[in-house]
Amino acid sequence: MTKLKDNAIYEARKEFNIPDDADSGVLKDEEIILSFGGKKELKHRLRRIAYWDSENNRLFEFITNNFELSAEKIPLIYKKR
Repeated sequence: MTKLKDNAIYEARKEFNIPDDADSGVLKDEEIILSFGGKKELKHRLRRIAYWDSENNRLFEFITNNFELSAEKIPLIYKKR
């Protein structure tokens, strides 16, 4: 898991539902295809979670290959790192 860089090139494929009882900071949970590598372009299927940190008034975008954890756990794990 890592934060998504501003210059990342990706294509959104599928948006997942966010449960009503989820942390209100979770704005989006989606499957993406991330492209990188220049001449030898590589593509990876990942998950992107957009999270609004209301304490710091800041948007975070996380990418992970973990499709099992809930969308609210991903930002919590990153925060504890």
